[in-house]
Amino acid sequence: LELFPASLMKQVTINKSSGTLTIQDTIEVTGKWTYTAGTVASSTSTVKFQTNSFTVDSGAMSFNNVTVDVGSSTLTVTGTMDVNGVFTLTTAGSINTGTVTVAGNVTSTDTSVSGSAKIKLDGAGAQTITANSSADFPNNDFIIDKSGGTATLGSGVTFGNLLRVTNGTFSQGAGNNLTAGSGITV
Repeated sequence: LELFPASLMKQVTINKSSGTLTIQDTIEVTGKWTYTAGTVASSTSTVKFQTNSFTVDSGAMSFNNVTVDVGSSTLTVTGTMDVNGVFTLTTAGSINTGTVTVAGNVTSTDTSVSGSAKIKLDGAGAQTITANSSADFPNNDFIIDKSGGTATLGSGVTFGNLLRVTNGTFSQGAGNNLTAGSGITV
């Protein structure tokens, strides 16, 4: 499968009985993403979800980098969406249900996202949480559950609900304001 720049995939379904599907470069998706079976190598790719409301059911596969840029639409996560690289939230009306686990950095530039999805940092190394220009995250828990390294605020951050540190080290960083709607548990 070869995609040219500015190509949009309306829907992705992965159901491989053998072999490996390699995702590389940037893939822009405007519809549902469903993983059923098969080996997926996401290497250094970026999957950019954009434009419409839809569901991501990625099952046991992992993404490298993910960008969410769906405007005022809704992204629904079924189960867990595992991101081994950077998770960037540009725009979304809401991100609902499920959990987005992230092993890399997390950045938001969206100032009005809502929704019931959780974001969980699970990387073994250093991770940075950045919310540019008063940006925020979905209204459910933001969880730090790291086996090593430190999760550090790269800017002032507002969490809509609870910031939970269940495992690992969290640093507010120098001069960064932290607001958590329902508090912080350690």
